[in-house]
Amino acid sequence: MNIKTKSGFKIDINPDKAKDWRFVKALAKAESPNEGTQIIGLTEAVTILLGEDGEQALCRHVEKNGVAVAEDIIREVKEIIDACGEEVKK
Repeated sequence: MNIKTKSGFKIDINPDKAKDWRFVKALAKAESPNEGTQIIGLTEAVTILLGEDGEQALCRHVEKNGVAVAEDIIREVKEIIDACGEEVKK
């Protein structure tokens, strides 16, 4: 599934990754009340969904002055997850 975010980031994602048990576990961690666990879960989810290359491409896409701000990454990933979720519902 080809996804283009509002900011113009383009990536090809297998929408079935949104159903992958490892991805679901990572998202569950991201919902933890513990901030450290949240960060671990989010980073795992991003890597599972986008792959290493996709994650690096996203970092380059949002990078400003040599910094890929975490909030920008999270916003983009949420948009990608939402798009995958819509595809899975079909």
